[in-house]
Amino acid sequence: MPFMTTGQLNTILTFYEISDPPIPSPLSSILIPILRQAITTLVRSNRAQIIGAADGGGDFCYHQSTQPPFLTEQPNQTHLTEQWIRLILTYTRRRRLFVIRVEDAEVPGGNWDEILRNKRINRQVLPSYLSLLMARMVAKNVVVYEPPKHIRAVMLYWCLPEEWADVLHSWATVTGQLNTILTFYEISDPPIPSPLSGIPVPLLQRAITTLTHFDRSHIIGVVDSEGVKFFAATYSTVNRALG
Repeated sequence: MPFMTTGQLNTILTFYEISDPPIPSPLSSILIPILRQAITTLVRSNRAQIIGAADGGGDFCYHQSTQPPFLTEQPNQTHLTEQWIRLILTYTRRRRLFVIRVEDAEVPGGNWDEILRNKRINRQVLPSYLSLLMARMVAKNVVVYEPPKHIRAVMLYWCLPEEWADVLHSWATVTGQLNTILTFYEISDPPIPSPLSGIPVPLLQRAITTLTHFDRSHIIGVVDSEGVKFFAATYSTVNRALG
């Protein structure tokens, strides 16, 4: 299988990435209906999963290894850790998940079951192993413990706070909300879904802090909460952003 020869076991791929790879393959230009049938065959033999996007905008194929070592801690961990970090960050982006907890490996039925459990070989990631992976991701600055100094949950940076800052300011500009006071709740739970829907307040605060540094936002106290006002980017703020 091409999945095996290209080293993409335990990797989430879009159908487009399979049918139009950067390096030509036997699957290049395969029609999506035919590709879906082929993946369905793999699903029936427990060699793949089809994962729906969080927004319903497309499906993804996850070709999961049937080897138990992938789900357990190994003496030579470096390569396996890199695989897990890529898998977790890709999965959380596809599913728009912001937090993973040790409890996700303890209690079945959660958002992370698709990658933390493999029913066909009756194996799962143990809480101690997930805790280790979380610590490695913290060391790589792709997650942070949340709350700080509590090591049983991390907030995932599938987009960095600086990237969220750009998304946030663009959203405020496009929706005509510059120079308007908005509560954090109004941003994270808007009446019309946006790229910021569901963003955790701590991550939102980090993004706003980045904008504040460049004079593009200002945090304002409001009743029982905090609010923020966004400002248009000026020539001076653009120069500061460019260094």
